[in-house]
Amino acid sequence: MLSHLSVKVFDASTNALVSEILRANVIEIGFSPRGTYISTWERPTKLEDGSGSKNLTVWEARSGNELASFSQKGQSNWNLQWNESEEYCARMVTGEVHFWESKNIGKATWTKLRLEGISEFSLSPGKNPSVAVFIPEIKGAPAIVRMFGIPNFNTPLSNKTFYKADKVDMIWNNSGGNLLVVTHTEVDKTGKSYYGETNLYHMSVTGNIDRVALGKYPLENIGLSETTRKLLPIEILFFCSKFLDKEGPIHDVTWSPNSKEFVVVYGSMPAQATLFDHRINAVKDFGLNPRNFVRFNPQGRILCIAGFGNLNGTVDMWDLKTQKKITTFQASNASYCDWSPDGRYLMTATLTPRLRVDNGYKVWHYQGTLVYWEGVDELYQINWRPAPVDLYPMRSALSPAPTPIRSLETTTQEAKPAGSFESGFFIPVD
Repeated sequence: MLSHLSVKVFDASTNALVSEILRANVIEIGFSPRGTYISTWERPTKLEDGSGSKNLTVWEARSGNELASFSQKGQSNWNLQWNESEEYCARMVTGEVHFWESKNIGKATWTKLRLEGISEFSLSPGKNPSVAVFIPEIKGAPAIVRMFGIPNFNTPLSNKTFYKADKVDMIWNNSGGNLLVVTHTEVDKTGKSYYGETNLYHMSVTGNIDRVALGKYPLENIGLSETTRKLLPIEILFFCSKFLDKEGPIHDVTWSPNSKEFVVVYGSMPAQATLFDHRINAVKDFGLNPRNFVRFNPQGRILCIAGFGNLNGTVDMWDLKTQKKITTFQASNASYCDWSPDGRYLMTATLTPRLRVDNGYKVWHYQGTLVYWEGVDELYQINWRPAPVDLYPMRSALSPAPTPIRSLETTTQEAKPAGSFESGFFIPVD
């Protein structure tokens, strides 16, 4: 819990206070994967000697003891990254990524990855983590994403160069073997988009990159002869709008929890949503709709495809076992959306400062039933309590729709004044 004067750590099972970090003006907080460490970030200030303050601090969660501190100017990507076991962590400085063994954090580095121009990095999940780094275009040279095994940084596992990339999103599958890279430019030089240009690439720790064109129009269907295709370079562009049946931006992309499939929402509105396997074969086309958001439930069977932000909040639920739509419902004005750990409930929320009216959150069963709704005057952040997916295996048959809370049946039938909501406890039911 964050206040102006301190950060308080509570046991989520007992609500007991575990520790209190007496640090004022903290803006950001973050936990390590297993909750052993907490990081805090404050706005940077200049010291009397002109140097920057050490505004990024790592603490032991249970004791509240300070373990290390660093100077971190930017709020974007401010936190350290940890491997899943918390054996080590990493942070980026100018031209380098520094790695520490967690037991020695802030002391001598365990190893360093040096590459001039690094602007972003991402540690993979999985038992044998890798690291991917991004170097933007510099003086006419193309942008680069490179993947390395840790701590063997002499030879990259995979390397991809491309133009039209000012920044990237790097999205690993759960096994840590494959990476989707969404590239962004600030300006679309073709003039087709006010928001810049996006493209999507696939990389693998085995070195396979961009070997197949995606979409409904593979190479043999876009007018290229067999002879011409044989002359194409190995690193052919793997995914771009000209190889798809619909031009436009990449709105969202997400991996299935099984690490073998992913879904892309792309194209001008109404957008296309398509499920691909790990060999980049189209498996399922979800049609054209005003959608810009996609998430698998933690068990990987139910897929949520929705349209939030400047869209009207329509949510589609799909059963990937039968490849049939379960239901469609409306979650208007949502600026946050996430699945419960048991994979049966979807929470949507309206947050400040994105919207300063009608803040609150709703909980929906995947059959489309609204089971809980609470208004909050100013809601800044909300999350499900994490839980291992293994505790909640997906049943062979889908659960029937639960009965809506009586008060909610009333509020959904009658118009309510802005900011007025029913509230109460949320108890999951089948």
